[in-house]
Amino acid sequence: MSEREIRTAASREQLLDLLDANGVQLALIGPGRKVLWASPSLLGTRGPRLIGGDCHGMLWRREADCRTCRREEVLSTGVTHRSWIPEGRGGAPGPRRLLVQVRVGPEEILEAVIDTALSDGEQAYEVFRERVLAEGLRHVPAGVLLLDRELRIVAANPAASALLGRGEWELRGAHYPAVFPEGLYPAADFPTPAELASHRPIEERELVLGSGLERRVVRACLAAVPGPDHGLAAAVAVLTDVTRQRSLNEALARKVGELTLLREMSLVLSRTARLDRVLRVVLAAAVHPGGLGMHAAALFLAEEGKGVLRGRLARRAPAATGPARRGAAGHELEALAFDPPAPADRAVETLARRLAVPLGQSGHPLVLALSGASPVQIYPAGALEAAEPALGPLLERCPVVLAPLIDQGKHLGVLLGAVTPGSGFPDEDELALAAMIASTAAGAVERARLHDALSDRLEELREASARVRNLQVQVLKAERLSAIGELAAEIVHQIRNPLSVVGGFARRLARHFPADDPRSEDVQIVLDETRRMEAILERIRQDVRLARAPAGRSLDPGDLVRAVVARYRDLALERRVRLSARVEPDLPPVVGDRDTMLEVLDNLLSNAFDAVGEGGKVTVRAQRLKEAVHLVVEDDGPGIAAERLEQIFEPFFTTKVGGTGLGLPLSKRLVAQCGGTLSADSRPGEGARFRILLRPQDTAGPVPGELPEETDDATDPDRG
Repeated sequence: MSEREIRTAASREQLLDLLDANGVQLALIGPGRKVLWASPSLLGTRGPRLIGGDCHGMLWRREADCRTCRREEVLSTGVTHRSWIPEGRGGAPGPRRLLVQVRVGPEEILEAVIDTALSDGEQAYEVFRERVLAEGLRHVPAGVLLLDRELRIVAANPAASALLGRGEWELRGAHYPAVFPEGLYPAADFPTPAELASHRPIEERELVLGSGLERRVVRACLAAVPGPDHGLAAAVAVLTDVTRQRSLNEALARKVGELTLLREMSLVLSRTARLDRVLRVVLAAAVHPGGLGMHAAALFLAEEGKGVLRGRLARRAPAATGPARRGAAGHELEALAFDPPAPADRAVETLARRLAVPLGQSGHPLVLALSGASPVQIYPAGALEAAEPALGPLLERCPVVLAPLIDQGKHLGVLLGAVTPGSGFPDEDELALAAMIASTAAGAVERARLHDALSDRLEELREASARVRNLQVQVLKAERLSAIGELAAEIVHQIRNPLSVVGGFARRLARHFPADDPRSEDVQIVLDETRRMEAILERIRQDVRLARAPAGRSLDPGDLVRAVVARYRDLALERRVRLSARVEPDLPPVVGDRDTMLEVLDNLLSNAFDAVGEGGKVTVRAQRLKEAVHLVVEDDGPGIAAERLEQIFEPFFTTKVGGTGLGLPLSKRLVAQCGGTLSADSRPGEGARFRILLRPQDTAGPVPGELPEETDDATDPDRG
């Protein structure tokens, strides 16, 4: 039937006659499958009983004719249906008729049967195509799309329609890439017909269709069907639903990742013994993208002795640098745990350390989680935030996971994790991983606590041992001093007796010589020196035996300095030593004994003169620093080696030829009897400095200890 014949048809009756003449038969089917109207050719072959009759029994004659009918589908979807009806039985070659079903009303369908009069070859192809699509591919579980040479869809089996969520007639005529969501098949990546015709290997790709529960992972493969000229005649796209396979692979990868994470965590913990470092490793596993991937985490440990659950540590997740991979922690976990914390981490750590929840507060979410056996979720976080408002900056109104730390039935603490915003609720696998991390953490925390307790105990033992050694040294020193005292007392006793005899004879001789006798002056010298030796022996006896009580008289420190310098002025001129005195004005009086302090200063000045030699410089100063008055004897001699500074105050230690080693120990004890301290410092090659610290008379309590070297230098401009 030509276009011209259709245009020249004057009326509907003429158009129907024209369609009848060209092998097109029409029928209108209404509710209940009743034939409402039919074209003349159908009425001529079926008879007038056709109108009002059932279409199954009156319109078509065989059960096979109705197998291609899609009446209910067309009524429900409104999509036109086309199918082939063979004229002969069993698909025997012969004329072919095309059935077209179109919805024309709510319950009415117009059916048209067109006699195509195909050739045998064309019919064989169409029969093969229909059987492949209608019978073969319809039951294939994979989606199949038949494409023409322009890669437009010619046919689709039900599996393809289900995967793509579009009906077969909706897919027909669509360009293959257009049936997928935008962006899944970029134009630059899609093969052209020419590339398909050249039989280039086309890479399979996985496409994600839908989301949430409707998410499907589809593997799409496109293959060419070459024509007689070796060009592209058609193409076939096969869509395979690999959602279950992908889910199984992801679940397996997730389990492997979890085991890897726990292994890496255990390895890091095996190299960590201190409790604070153990806690940092646990938090790193909680916030690392390859671990639990929490937005923030905190640890609370139970202190049963104090009856509280106290916050110990907290941190936020690191900045994302790429897609998270469960179990990809490795060395990153150790670095995240022990790298210097960021300012945000220090802020939340301070926040956590301030929290202390009484264990008796049974309704508190943290206490409930501590007494539980498995991780629990709190959402919204308002319940926890209401109990602890200070946790608001850490939680940020996200779902919260609370996992108890339990080791051999002992509840040690709680691991708190705030879920990353937008990631949804933790599933059962994530809660199970949280439980495993908490269990691993509990064992490490208990070991770390035992290690810290043992370390503290060892430190106490070391301190006790040091005290014992110090006491032993003091006892040995006391024994040595006692022995020295006994020896000195014996020496004093042995010298004192003959010295008394000498003094007695000298006094007798003095009485026999008149005052103008020249020998009288010599005898008087013997008497003076005898008295002086007796006084020295008596003082040594008292000092060595610690018989003298500390003096408590008031002394002018400036007067002491000026007096001792005046006594050594002549000796300085004789030895060509530059001797100077510096006294700070308005110095307060100190507590001590004048003769004792002059003797100490005599000893220090004598040592200084011996150290500097001819041309040297010795300075004696009096000044006030902090709460003490300082008397300083300083020289520019060779100085004292650092290793000998602690020995110079020990009895019998000396570096001078012919020295006894008793001068400095005796001076130190004399200063101590006056309530002060004597110390020394030196810079080899620059000289030595001896410092006497005395308590001002108006200051109660013991004299302050020695000042640090840098303090002395900062306030001592003469120190060169």
